[in-house]
Amino acid sequence: MAPDFESLLSNMVGWSKKSAQRNDCVHWPQSVLACLEEKFHLLPKDMAVLRCIGRQGSLGGLPVSFVRIFNRAKAYEQGIIVEDYRDLDKHPELVLFEGRILKNGTVHLRKKESMVAG
Repeated sequence: MAPDFESLLSNMVGWSKKSAQRNDCVHWPQSVLACLEEKFHLLPKDMAVLRCIGRQGSLGGLPVSFVRIFNRAKAYEQGIIVEDYRDLDKHPELVLFEGRILKNGTVHLRKKESMVAG
């Protein structure tokens, strides 16, 4: 299902490898889609408004891709332009999931906890 879903996402939100090569964006790796579906029980309709953005780095001396997943519709509504991974440093409330992808494709994502005003 992931390859078909990736194609669906590409058509729905204008995601492409070309846009992924600009800035720090990454294309939707199949393993990330599978993780969102299996671990977090998201449906394709839930993921259609999400955007995956990342940057290359290292962890413990090993190469990894750090990723953040955010709701691009919410960012747009708030007038926030997210062009690269670091833009979300200024707007952590937009980040729904974050984690890393190891070189072997293993995905480690965690859901960000909602901040509740107290």
